[in-house]
Amino acid sequence: MPQATALPLSQGISQQELADIRAEADRKQAVGLAEAKAAEALGLARAAGFQAQRDAIGDMPTALVAIANAVAEGEINIVPEVLVAGGSSLDGLAATLMRSLANGRVTAPVETVQGMVQSAVGAVDAKRPAVERE
Repeated sequence: MPQATALPLSQGISQQELADIRAEADRKQAVGLAEAKAAEALGLARAAGFQAQRDAIGDMPTALVAIANAVAEGEINIVPEVLVAGGSSLDGLAATLMRSLANGRVTAPVETVQGMVQSAVGAVDAKRPAVERE
């Protein structure tokens, strides 16, 4: 362990304050080491559990169980966040735009986005036969 640099007491730190600082540093170090050991033990236990499961039921079933657990714990989304019904390419554009808006990736002003969508709708409408538009 590296030696601590001595702080001169002339800077307004009393012996008691210095002792408190060192005690807090020691406590934080002990807590950090304990947490690291706990994380290591958990990881080793999980690895041993996966190995035992692989030995018992095989590789593919173990992978399927892991996927099912990830879905159950909410780590994997299996339901779309945005659902747009319909069949035109504009629907796909709308779904992509909604997802980008929901994730905060669209930084353009609302008026600009509305103009882009209206232009796209107008272009699609212009290509439709007149009977479909009415």
